[in-house]
Amino acid sequence: MKKRSIPLYYYPVAILFVALFTLSALPATAQTVIELPATADVNVAASTPGRNFGTCDELWVGAAFTRRTLIKFDLSLLPSTSTINSATLSLYQYGTAGADTLEVNIHKINNSWIEGTGTCSSGTSGITWTGHTASGFFETSISANTKISSTPGDKMINISTALVQDWINTPSNNNGILLKLASEPSSGHRSRRFRSKEAANPAERPKLIIGYNSGFPISRCQGVDMITFTAPAKAGVTYTYSMDLNGLWAGNTINPATGEITFAAGWFGETVITATPSTGDYKVTHTITTKRQLGDLKFENDTSYRCQGAGSAIYMAYVNFPDSVRYSLDEASLDAGNTIDSVTRVVTFVETWSGTSTITARAYGCIGDNLGTKIATHKVITQNNLMAIEDRVEMFQGETAQIDVMKNDVCDFDPDKLSILTPPQFGAATLIGTGVNRKIQYKPNSPFFYGTDTLTYRICNTDETACDTATVYINVKQDVTEVCIGATLPKTFYLPFPENASQLRKA
Repeated sequence: MKKRSIPLYYYPVAILFVALFTLSALPATAQTVIELPATADVNVAASTPGRNFGTCDELWVGAAFTRRTLIKFDLSLLPSTSTINSATLSLYQYGTAGADTLEVNIHKINNSWIEGTGTCSSGTSGITWTGHTASGFFETSISANTKISSTPGDKMINISTALVQDWINTPSNNNGILLKLASEPSSGHRSRRFRSKEAANPAERPKLIIGYNSGFPISRCQGVDMITFTAPAKAGVTYTYSMDLNGLWAGNTINPATGEITFAAGWFGETVITATPSTGDYKVTHTITTKRQLGDLKFENDTSYRCQGAGSAIYMAYVNFPDSVRYSLDEASLDAGNTIDSVTRVVTFVETWSGTSTITARAYGCIGDNLGTKIATHKVITQNNLMAIEDRVEMFQGETAQIDVMKNDVCDFDPDKLSILTPPQFGAATLIGTGVNRKIQYKPNSPFFYGTDTLTYRICNTDETACDTATVYINVKQDVTEVCIGATLPKTFYLPFPENASQLRKA
């Protein structure tokens, strides 16, 4: 639990009303992530236009010694109804030449091709430079573009989700992608070299990482619950399901054979489920976010005041763990020309407006097992007359409070006309500062005093033709942690010997 310090002073707080509406049983479903290995990859070289490099463990993009790379992935594991949310090509870069950063274009391949059996140094069976330059073999338009640095290691390249979605919708269109440098001059050698699917280290092989809508929820509300995650079915394949350590340490469990997840009552945060196939170089993961319960929604105070005139102000409601908070303004205020930004909370008042405006805050989040809404309102009164508004202060024993009583007062008052009308009963009040920095300082008569105290003050305009008074309510809280104060408190001592009379004589 986060510790919160008590502010020196605050204004009255109230929730005018709170309403609850059930929106749905669970948040919307969305993304599962699958990592697919390349089923075919090859590089082709302009300098050896008839050679195939199908079994070579290298993939190139380069210029001057111009090379390009072709890669294809099998997407048949994904359901035909999948909606693609993200697609990332993962390549391991081990070699480089030329500039620190090279721009790489990605193109859709239109024609089918065969990876081939050629090695890094010989072979002609399979796709070649000559074959890939056939008219219409790949789209001249760019599907994606990226800049790749010379630093070795994993390179993550965003791929067009529209392209991958097309492969899902029409599998016959899936002939893979071609990678080439955006600029391929005939001089000035430059290149990036990656590992292919033939790499000795499986971690360095190409992967296509796809986020898609699997129909499985990505979020849930805090509480005891059981959900079963099922990876895409594949003939002859069984899955072993596991959960990340953070989820397990929190008391959540998973059945490794079925994927049934049991969530602990107090758990909140992200849980990563991994489905590992019995055969095949791929992986399926799903992240579930457990949301905490929506806290109470409240404004800092129930009513505030302002002077008539054009201007803007922010009125914010406070709440813990919302998905979102939106703000609205009553119709009468809107009809008069006032406006509110539903996200930033900024209310803009027009010059001619006076009266009461009602700001409504709606917080959306988890309430019990479901998503719901909590509502709170705040009234803003726009007026012409000078007005002093009461203040409330909380402090600890032994402290001195400096109270900015004019902070919430309104309309043409003169800070230098602030005065104390009725002093406090259990402390001393003095005026400190000048102008807008003028405040009332309150100090209890005794450092051991705790309880309630009050004082009243007056504020006026410059010629004192208009004045108003308000009360300051002071709550001095007992500080049991302070050594000197703690020494004055009653204590209970437990004796190390029996208190019974007969037993005491024996002791």
